[in-house]
Parts: sequence; structure tokens; C-alpha cells
Amino acid sequence: MENYIKENVNRIFKENCPFLKPGFDEENLIDLGINSLIFVKIVVNLESFFGFEFDDNDLNYERFQNVEAICIYIKERAKK
Repeated sequence: MENYIKENVNRIFKENCPFLKPGFDEENLIDLGINSLIFVKIVVNLESFFGFEFDDNDLNYERFQNVEAICIYIKERAKK
């Protein structure tokens, strides 16, 4: 399950940010050049793919500093 989440989150990021280089999943989203507009687009695609909505209170750019943090959030949501 964990690999499935990570692979698909990485895929969605690459589809929305073709400028990303290998190893991007451990870097800070802001340092990668991902602004709030791109972030919202990615969140919408993640919600569609994984079949749930991010809680509005959780949609904080600082909460999700990197791809790994997003994977952990999705994993936690999948347990519910």
C-alpha cells in the first residue's frame, strides 16, 4: 500500500510539474518551485485519484513541506 501511494503521488507530481528532477520527493515543495496554484492543482488530482477530499483545515502549504508528508497524510486517510 505504501509503495502504491508513493508511486502514484510521485506520478501526479511529475504530470503537473514536468520540471521536477529525480529525488524531488524529499525536497521542500517551495524550493522545487511549486507555488500555491500548482499545489492546488496537485491536490485536486490527488483527491480524484485516491477518492477522498483533503480536509480544508489540512490544506496548509506549510503542513505539506514535501512529497513524503503528503504520502503520510494519504496513508493516514486511507486507514479511516
